[in-house]
Amino acid sequence: MERPRAVVTGASGLLGANLAVALHEAGYALRCTRRAGSQTAHLRHLPDLEWVEADLADEAALTQAFGGARFVFHCAAAVDLPPWPTPALRAANVEGVAHVLAACRAARVGRLVHCSTAAAVGVSQSGELVTEETPYNFEPYGLADGYSLTKRDGERLAMAAAAAGQDVVVVNPTYMLGPYDLRPSSGAILVALAKGRLPLAPPGANNFVDVRDVARGMIGAAERGARGERYILGGVDLPWATMLGMAAAGLGRRPPFGVAPEVLLQMGGFLGDLFFLATGRPQELSSTAARWACTLRYTLSSEKARGALGYTVRPLEETLQDALADLRARGLIDR
Repeated sequence: MERPRAVVTGASGLLGANLAVALHEAGYALRCTRRAGSQTAHLRHLPDLEWVEADLADEAALTQAFGGARFVFHCAAAVDLPPWPTPALRAANVEGVAHVLAACRAARVGRLVHCSTAAAVGVSQSGELVTEETPYNFEPYGLADGYSLTKRDGERLAMAAAAAGQDVVVVNPTYMLGPYDLRPSSGAILVALAKGRLPLAPPGANNFVDVRDVARGMIGAAERGARGERYILGGVDLPWATMLGMAAAGLGRRPPFGVAPEVLLQMGGFLGDLFFLATGRPQELSSTAARWACTLRYTLSSEKARGALGYTVRPLEETLQDALADLRARGLIDR
């Protein structure tokens, strides 16, 4: 019996790589797209994985890559965090989504699972948990940065296509941690902690989730999700200081000795904005990033995914242990 084919865009990234592993383990015939020069050695242990070069700007190449697919999982995105949208972010996160949608139609793909982000949903206004029905409301709180705005716009394209009859499901993961973080991306904060470069923790909170749980949630969305629905794939809401304290224990290091004053972060964010204006290069700390580091409004519910997709999450201690082990194995932190 022929195995169903799944195609993953962005398999060189944290989520795409873990999704490729999960799909392989679930018995799918696997094809992954990559840009020229992308790292792929981290998935060489998947013997039947087929790589195809296809840029998000190349609709014809995407159409060819998606041929014969029951499911396409669109994970590729630009994740820079400038304080406002840039042409590069729009090209990847908005125009790229339009090209993927068109390619899926042309290739007659069974279903597209579009990976958005919880940063395209909303934040809590009075302590209630954010759900899939929460409207995008980042502007009043100064949290609308280039990434969240372009991912929101890309998600709107996906939902509009679903409303027009295309079989599209959207997932909205939170802050992902885990193995195969090559850059690293979200794991950069763990590297900074391991190297003693994080004396103070951000004063806010976030929702932390194992990337492998998100990957399984995406497969659940493909197999059991409803067309035109979106599903928050989150983990646990925790203060940054608590998460970093858990990571420090796993490293055998002292945790950050306090939290950074908000005024200090705001000053750093202002300087980051000025540098971005002068050079065009996004900085790790911008005015919006500073506000994100301080917010306590980012509290999310994954109950819809639990009920509809059978979504579950593992303990964060296990996630951090495996993420740190992977960073050690890749030489990014000391053994």
